[in-house]
Amino acid sequence: MFPYLDRYVETLAAALKLDKQSIRFLLCFVLSYPFAAVLPKFPRHRIDLKCSYIIAVGLFFMCGIFSMFWGAFLMLFNGLWVYLLLLYKPDNNRVPWIVLVVLMSMLFLIHLRKEHLQDLGVSFEDYSGTQMVLVMKLTSLSWSVYDGTRPIDSLENTQRKETVLQNLPPLLHYYAYIFFFPLVFTGPSFDYAVFRDYLTWDMFKDEGYKIKPDKKYVASRFLESVFWIIVNLFCVKLVNLAIFNDPSFYQDNSFFKCLYYYKIGLMQTKSKYYIAWTFGEGSSALSGLGYNGKDKNGKPKWDRMKNCDPVRIELADSSRYIANNWNSNTGRWLRNSVYLRATPKGKKPTLATMTLTFVVSAIWHGSRAGYYGTFLSIPLLLRLHTSLFSRKIKPFFLTPDGSKPTKYKKYYDIFTIIGTNLCMEYIAMGFPLLKARPLLIAWRGTYFYVHVIALILLFVDISPVGRYLAKQVKKYQSQSKKDQ
Repeated sequence: MFPYLDRYVETLAAALKLDKQSIRFLLCFVLSYPFAAVLPKFPRHRIDLKCSYIIAVGLFFMCGIFSMFWGAFLMLFNGLWVYLLLLYKPDNNRVPWIVLVVLMSMLFLIHLRKEHLQDLGVSFEDYSGTQMVLVMKLTSLSWSVYDGTRPIDSLENTQRKETVLQNLPPLLHYYAYIFFFPLVFTGPSFDYAVFRDYLTWDMFKDEGYKIKPDKKYVASRFLESVFWIIVNLFCVKLVNLAIFNDPSFYQDNSFFKCLYYYKIGLMQTKSKYYIAWTFGEGSSALSGLGYNGKDKNGKPKWDRMKNCDPVRIELADSSRYIANNWNSNTGRWLRNSVYLRATPKGKKPTLATMTLTFVVSAIWHGSRAGYYGTFLSIPLLLRLHTSLFSRKIKPFFLTPDGSKPTKYKKYYDIFTIIGTNLCMEYIAMGFPLLKARPLLIAWRGTYFYVHVIALILLFVDISPVGRYLAKQVKKYQSQSKKDQ
């Protein structure tokens, strides 16, 4: 890091009582706005100059504000060997899998190093986030290049047709894609086809090939990021996560007070993601990359890089709804680059396919046991949502034809919103606590209540009671056919 900037960061960290790494991230997020505002000013034909600028700012963030020299080297090195491999064997369907396995192996080692140094209490530069984004970008690009060697009619879905690459991009454009500075640390990732259309301005065809970012939208993203910073600081003052490691904490506090602390503790972690993603969404929109076509009223949309919807997450009425609105671009990458790719053409996904996707997701996040505790528990909630609540309970709160809610639907919604929040605040404690022992202490301190209730409901679902409910649903829904 530049000495002057380092002194400034130390002063600011001391004043705000925050660690220096957090201050550096915030500095990068804030500076990404003025740097991103320059991008639409580049003439359309000066693509190489624009790419050089993107790479220079990305390297400045990593090596000037941070000291991620090794992280920057890995991005350059991994980008180069993947590029050469795709240049040599673009039509080999094993190449994307080789890219995935090698990059994921390197990422796993980076995670192990990071977690070992954290346990030792040693200060270090954490470049794992940049490598996580790199894995998504290079694997999706590898599949796009492979798809470009196949007949367009043989591609299975629209998404593959939209992201196909007939040729490898120029090396300078390729590295600009890798180092795109508004999203280099925390993502979200995006397909190279999107970046290509951004560089050539083909993305803005409907706008007369003019880039006019919505300043109100950009400002709203910035202000929302500031709001989540305030929320995070407030939660940090209220709860020290170390309290969850002490079994006596659960003995000294009531069950409901523990649930309250769960909520505050988890919000500490969630708000960090909200801060990073909303900052990235705003600066991407300001750069022009966030342009996402027009809505039904013909108004330009700038939410292409939207990675989460905090309001929908906090008021979600099911675990599936949270999964669809949290880190959505990573979920899309897992689906398009792993889940569907591992499924043979013309066949349905199998348990092995689902297991592979889970393993890739878990390794991508890290090696901490807390992640695995959360990931292994979520499928149980998803199963209950799909099989029991959606199919056997919710239909009774809708009209027989399922088109309209009944007057009692609002009570069902209130119940599911509260229930979903309580479940996820319990299950997701693996993210802030990270290690197995603190997570087990936390779950045991509240009597494993979500796991117990979920297992009871699962038994109800597969028991005669569940079959009875299914028959009653069919009987209830058949009334609409009789009315017709």
